Amino acid sequence: MNNPYLTNLNFLSNPKVRKNWLKDFFDVPIEDFEKTLTQHPEEFWISEGEKKALAIFHAAAEEVPAYKKFLAKNKIAHEKIKTIEDFKNVPPTNKKNYIDEYPLNERCWNGSVMELSNIPAVNAGTTGALRFWPRGSFQEFESSVTHELIFKNYFEADKYSTLLVIGFPIGVYISGIATLLPSWALSNKQQYKISIGATSNNKEAVIDFIKRAVESHMDFDQIVLAGHPFFVKDFVESISAYDIKFNQDMPFKFLFASEGFTEEWRNYVLSKVNKKFSPHWAINLYGSTDLVILGHETPVSIAAKELAENNLAVRQKLFGSASSANLYQYNPLLRYAESLKDETLLFTATGGVPLIRYEIGDRGRIVPYGEIENIISPHPRTSRQQFSPKLPFILHKGRNNYVLEFYISHINPEYVRQALDKPDIFKRITGRFALRKFHDRKLNQKFEVNVELQKGCEKNAQLERTIKDSVINELRKCDYRYDVFYKSAKKFAIPKINLWPYQHDKYFKVGVKPRYIVE
Repeated sequence: MNNPYLTNLNFLSNPKVRKNWLKDFFDVPIEDFEKTLTQHPEEFWISEGEKKALAIFHAAAEEVPAYKKFLAKNKIAHEKIKTIEDFKNVPPTNKKNYIDEYPLNERCWNGSVMELSNIPAVNAGTTGALRFWPRGSFQEFESSVTHELIFKNYFEADKYSTLLVIGFPIGVYISGIATLLPSWALSNKQQYKISIGATSNNKEAVIDFIKRAVESHMDFDQIVLAGHPFFVKDFVESISAYDIKFNQDMPFKFLFASEGFTEEWRNYVLSKVNKKFSPHWAINLYGSTDLVILGHETPVSIAAKELAENNLAVRQKLFGSASSANLYQYNPLLRYAESLKDETLLFTATGGVPLIRYEIGDRGRIVPYGEIENIISPHPRTSRQQFSPKLPFILHKGRNNYVLEFYISHINPEYVRQALDKPDIFKRITGRFALRKFHDRKLNQKFEVNVELQKGCEKNAQLERTIKDSVINELRKCDYRYDVFYKSAKKFAIPKINLWPYQHDKYFKVGVKPRYIVE
């Protein structure tokens, strides 16, 4: 292949991109990579991803002290791993057997944190422990390519001058800085007019910035707000109360990360600030602090998910036993993904800390492009963009190791989120919630769902009952253990619902990313 983007995207075959990513990003037109993406079949990208995964594996086995020790401990001679089938027999790594087992410097290239890393990030701590993740310059290159594909093809930033407002936390946590850096790089390319406001996750600051930008007659044709779904929902439900005199026909688009949502939720949020809109005006990223961007939504993934949510036969075929899931398209050349028999997702990628067959704690499966094509092709109403690369998908079903253990059942926050994403509920809440297990006076286990109300919304018994019924129904559908327990001991299985005022300090302090399971 003569495409410079393919070479640049291979961290190992192009060492200079490790330190010179910004120049490479500016020099190569995205149109070349788009052409390559659309001209080649899915099998090509899977093959490229397999080659790269094997190359990363062998390089890490020789250059990363911790991984060298890990392989020795598991009696794996990396020279004998020659094919992708051999690679599947290499033991997976995870936080317990690898990240917490070896010092940070030993997990970096050549045992040095500074070898290829210049921006460390801290994970958001949703599972409790904070960890340091040095991010390599190469990852900024990958993120910039991904952001350009999204902004050009789905937000049309090459046609419309754009005001990008970053409503993710700005600081050591990854979401804000990992949006700011690639967006800044993109804004410096000649074909884009992008102005960036890094307001962080303060709603009042976001609204004030947009208001001042409008009053200052900044030259922009559209607004893109990047933020967590619960934050964006709160924003769109609040903005009408402020006297912002911007063009009501101006497109308002969104870039999300950290959690999924239903198609009804997507349409609701878009409709609050747009008279007319396309579903791909709201794109959700799938990623993590340790691996950055793993995949993202596309018009094809959105169309398939919407069809599944409205068609029982399609839903069962695509989601299986899950009542809902999230669908993301990904490029195996950027992130090599695997799904084990128990639906544990594994990823192989490089960066400041290379990770091989790494468990991030998510469940799901790899869905071939052809399977999605077969699902949506009989339904001509599902619209697709002209830019539609034939890449595989990740069907994300939620967290593997992040559950509230309650008697025999495992309460997954994802199931509760699905229960709250009902029209008669989500229009009165922000979307933030916290699960807690406790014991009553008779020492019986109980669990409660703490839910944040919208600003100005009063708690009432009817809403509590509606939420309780929805949570019970969703848990019975999604967790067979809970269903068995509910049938045998109903009075112990019923959750307690607590409705909290907007931004209450107990669980929903302003500016703090929520933890879905609390003590």
